[in-house]
Amino acid sequence: MRGKHDFKLIWKGKEVSNAINRVSNDRLNDLGELLIREIREVISQLGTGKVYIRRGRVHVASAPGKPPVIWHGGLHGSIFFIVTETGNVFLMHIGTGGDIGEYGKCLEFGTKNMAARPWLGVTLEQSRAMIKKFLEEEWF
Repeated sequence: MRGKHDFKLIWKGKEVSNAINRVSNDRLNDLGELLIREIREVISQLGTGKVYIRRGRVHVASAPGKPPVIWHGGLHGSIFFIVTETGNVFLMHIGTGGDIGEYGKCLEFGTKNMAARPWLGVTLEQSRAMIKKFLEEEWF
Protein backbone atom coordinates (compact mmCIF):
# COMPACT_ATOMS: atom_id res chain seq x y z
CA MET A 1 0.00 0.00 0.00
CA ARG A 2 1.38 3.37 -0.99
CA GLY A 3 1.30 6.17 1.45
CA LYS A 4 0.67 9.86 0.90
CA HIS A 5 4.39 10.68 1.00
CA ASP A 6 5.76 7.76 -1.02
CA PHE A 7 7.59 8.59 -4.21
CA LYS A 8 9.26 6.78 -7.03
CA LEU A 9 12.77 7.81 -8.06
CA ILE A 10 13.74 7.33 -11.68
CA TRP A 11 17.49 7.69 -12.17
CA LYS A 12 18.44 9.40 -15.47
CA GLY A 13 22.11 9.92 -14.67
CA LYS A 14 23.51 8.29 -17.81
CA GLU A 15 21.07 10.11 -20.11
CA VAL A 16 21.82 13.45 -18.40
CA SER A 17 25.56 12.83 -18.59
CA ASN A 18 25.32 11.97 -22.29
CA ALA A 19 23.24 15.11 -22.96
CA ILE A 20 25.77 17.29 -21.13
CA ASN A 21 28.63 15.73 -23.09
CA ARG A 22 26.84 16.30 -26.42
CA VAL A 23 26.18 19.95 -25.57
CA SER A 24 29.76 20.45 -24.35
CA ASN A 25 31.16 18.95 -27.55
CA ASP A 26 28.84 21.07 -29.73
CA ARG A 27 29.67 24.28 -27.83
CA LEU A 28 33.41 23.68 -28.04
CA ASN A 29 33.11 22.98 -31.77
CA ASP A 30 31.23 26.29 -32.15
CA LEU A 31 34.01 28.04 -30.21
CA GLY A 32 36.63 26.36 -32.39
CA GLU A 33 34.96 27.69 -35.54
CA LEU A 34 34.89 31.19 -34.03
CA LEU A 35 38.58 31.00 -33.12
CA ILE A 36 39.57 29.76 -36.58
CA ARG A 37 37.79 32.78 -38.09
CA GLU A 38 39.60 35.10 -35.66
CA ILE A 39 42.99 33.54 -36.44
CA ARG A 40 42.41 33.76 -40.19
CA GLU A 41 41.40 37.41 -39.83
CA VAL A 42 44.63 38.18 -37.94
CA ILE A 43 46.80 36.65 -40.69
CA SER A 44 44.75 38.33 -43.43
CA GLN A 45 45.94 41.84 -42.52
CA LEU A 46 48.22 43.88 -44.73
CA GLY A 47 51.95 43.57 -44.13
CA THR A 48 54.16 46.33 -42.79
CA GLY A 49 57.56 44.77 -43.48
CA LYS A 50 59.83 44.19 -46.43
CA VAL A 51 58.43 44.59 -49.96
CA TYR A 52 59.03 41.76 -52.44
CA ILE A 53 58.20 41.41 -56.10
CA ARG A 54 57.59 37.76 -56.91
CA ARG A 55 56.19 36.44 -60.16
CA GLY A 56 55.24 39.97 -61.09
CA ARG A 57 53.26 40.50 -57.89
CA VAL A 58 54.10 42.95 -55.13
CA HIS A 59 54.06 41.38 -51.69
CA VAL A 60 54.48 43.32 -48.44
CA ALA A 61 55.67 40.85 -45.82
CA SER A 62 54.99 41.05 -42.13
CA ALA A 63 57.43 42.90 -39.93
CA PRO A 64 59.23 40.90 -37.23
CA GLY A 65 56.98 40.49 -34.19
CA LYS A 66 53.82 40.99 -36.26
CA PRO A 67 51.51 38.20 -37.50
CA PRO A 68 52.39 36.76 -40.91
CA VAL A 69 50.49 37.91 -43.97
CA ILE A 70 49.09 35.71 -46.70
CA TRP A 71 51.33 35.02 -49.67
CA HIS A 72 50.26 31.65 -51.03
CA GLY A 73 47.53 30.78 -48.47
CA GLY A 74 49.08 27.58 -47.14
CA LEU A 75 49.06 28.65 -43.50
CA HIS A 76 45.58 30.15 -43.82
CA GLY A 77 44.18 26.93 -45.24
CA SER A 78 45.95 24.57 -42.85
CA ILE A 79 44.61 26.01 -39.59
CA PHE A 80 42.36 23.53 -37.84
CA PHE A 81 40.97 22.59 -34.47
CA ILE A 82 39.86 19.34 -32.94
CA VAL A 83 37.88 18.67 -29.78
CA THR A 84 38.77 15.52 -27.86
CA GLU A 85 37.04 13.95 -24.89
CA THR A 86 38.52 11.70 -22.25
CA GLY A 87 35.94 10.80 -19.64
CA ASN A 88 34.32 14.10 -18.76
CA VAL A 89 37.31 16.22 -19.78
CA PHE A 90 37.13 18.05 -23.10
CA LEU A 91 40.19 19.53 -24.78
CA MET A 92 40.41 21.73 -27.85
CA HIS A 93 43.59 21.61 -29.90
CA ILE A 94 44.23 24.42 -32.40
CA GLY A 95 47.11 24.52 -34.84
CA THR A 96 48.28 23.79 -38.34
CA GLY A 97 48.48 20.46 -40.03
CA GLY A 98 50.13 18.62 -42.85
CA ASP A 99 53.30 19.97 -44.43
CA ILE A 100 52.46 23.45 -43.16
CA GLY A 101 52.49 22.36 -39.50
CA GLU A 102 56.20 22.99 -39.03
CA TYR A 103 55.97 26.26 -40.99
CA GLY A 104 53.27 27.53 -38.62
CA LYS A 105 55.48 26.69 -35.66
CA CYS A 106 58.47 28.47 -37.24
CA LEU A 107 56.38 31.57 -37.84
CA GLU A 108 55.00 31.54 -34.29
CA PHE A 109 58.33 31.14 -32.52
CA GLY A 110 60.90 32.17 -35.13
CA THR A 111 64.04 30.33 -36.23
CA LYS A 112 67.75 31.12 -36.11
CA ASN A 113 67.32 32.84 -39.50
CA MET A 114 63.94 34.52 -39.01
CA ALA A 115 62.38 36.56 -36.23
CA ALA A 116 59.06 35.30 -34.88
CA ARG A 117 55.82 36.33 -36.55
CA PRO A 118 53.44 35.27 -33.75
CA TRP A 119 49.93 34.56 -34.96
CA LEU A 120 48.31 31.86 -32.83
CA GLY A 121 49.23 32.91 -29.30
CA VAL A 122 48.48 36.58 -29.93
CA THR A 123 45.09 35.76 -31.44
CA LEU A 124 44.13 33.56 -28.51
CA GLU A 125 45.28 36.26 -26.10
CA GLN A 126 43.29 38.92 -27.99
CA SER A 127 40.28 36.59 -27.93
CA ARG A 128 40.50 35.86 -24.21
CA ALA A 129 37.45 38.01 -23.30
CA MET A 130 35.40 36.51 -26.14
CA ILE A 131 36.37 32.97 -25.09
CA LYS A 132 35.48 33.69 -21.46
CA LYS A 133 32.12 35.20 -22.42
CA PHE A 134 31.37 32.29 -24.76
CA LEU A 135 32.12 29.71 -22.08
CA GLU A 136 30.16 31.58 -19.40
CA GLU A 137 26.98 31.87 -21.48
CA GLU A 138 24.06 29.63 -20.61
CA TRP A 139 24.51 26.28 -22.36
CA PHE A 140 21.05 24.85 -21.85
